[in-house]
Amino acid sequence: MRLGAVFGKTAPKRKFLASPWPHACGSVWVLLKSKFPVLQTEPEAPALAKLFSAGFSKDESHSYSSAAVAFIFTRCQMKTLYLLRHAKSSWKYEELSDHDRPLNKRGRADAPLIGQELLERKVKVDLIISSSAVRAITTASLIAKELGLDPEKIGVQEELYHIAADDLVMFIQSLPEEYANVMLVGHNPTFSEVANLLAPEKNIVEMPTASIVALSFDCNYWGQVSSDNAKLLFFDYPKNYR
Repeated sequence: MRLGAVFGKTAPKRKFLASPWPHACGSVWVLLKSKFPVLQTEPEAPALAKLFSAGFSKDESHSYSSAAVAFIFTRCQMKTLYLLRHAKSSWKYEELSDHDRPLNKRGRADAPLIGQELLERKVKVDLIISSSAVRAITTASLIAKELGLDPEKIGVQEELYHIAADDLVMFIQSLPEEYANVMLVGHNPTFSEVANLLAPEKNIVEMPTASIVALSFDCNYWGQVSSDNAKLLFFDYPKNYR
């Protein structure tokens, strides 16, 4: 059953019936708990249970709490993951460590190009998490600019620099549930390995610089992400547009 079949932002404004309506609300709550276990464990759950068990008063005009609706829809959405390898970096500055190498001219052109293509695809990103490497952070910033994403929605995780494939899968499975569409920006060989681990097709030989793999997962929680419920949406890279 789709949540939309149960919820509307505002229920019909009919006269409040004191008898069957609270019982119906309680039944809906029981159904939701069975379908979405997160409703039993989140801090908001007691308040939501009380809301449904008691029904809605006449003064509320049967309006569902916007907070309750937001809570359910943000935590019970299918997940979409974007794995983006950083754009081409420069080896010009010998005094710099690998971590601090910047993008080169081609990299500074390729990152916005991929960002524009994502915009054309109407890609929605709620959060970008980048490796702490300069080339990755710069790539993330250029992509976010093209997508019109608030810079505050870019996070930096040092562990994504030199992370192992198994650890990256665990990282993905522990992403915050309130973000349904997440982009990770990092490095090979790990990103290519994880793309092949999760994609059903297993045919992504190697992700070139500034390439992106988009995967959707038929599950409601990041912890359930696996190759068994994954679908490859697209694999794109700058050479497709040259």
